[in-house]
Amino acid sequence: VVETDKKYEYEVLGMSGATPDAGITIDGKMDDTAYRGLKTLTLKKNHEGQTAEIEVTTFIGKSGLYLGAQVEESTKVYYNPIRNLAYNTCIEYYFGFGDGQARGSGIFEVILSAGGQFSVRVMGKDGWENFGYKYEEAPIYAMQMAKADENGDCHAWSAEAFIPYEVFGRTARPGNVYF
Repeated sequence: VVETDKKYEYEVLGMSGATPDAGITIDGKMDDTAYRGLKTLTLKKNHEGQTAEIEVTTFIGKSGLYLGAQVEESTKVYYNPIRNLAYNTCIEYYFGFGDGQARGSGIFEVILSAGGQFSVRVMGKDGWENFGYKYEEAPIYAMQMAKADENGDCHAWSAEAFIPYEVFGRTARPGNVYF
């Protein structure tokens, strides 16, 4: 141990060094003006009495892709940080860019879980492959839980993500994204 009168100082970094487009806050609520008027895809599930209503939306921003989802279900939201992401309550997006300019195959999977987990992968020759990204271009995501019942179980949640184009190996905004 070396004694010193100097105070050790450090900077606490956020989730990402990337910056979403002006006027958009990634907080899991999707209440920014950028979301107003967007079309949503509403999916309804009824499997042996277990129901869910899922609304998803996306938009192509100036600096990245935005994904949003609102989910309400009859079963309780399940989350275990030890389990594989896909085995928790989650939303999966699959897409590719219309111009074909992207890393790897250009086919991507993004998973947003109710428990705050996030994943972005690219289709490789042997299946889905994880890949890294720099802090300056890391995705930003947030989830919100809602509607606890009398037992304290949650049955509704929302998720929002901003993924800079650099994550996908792009240098510019695409003309089309196909989901």
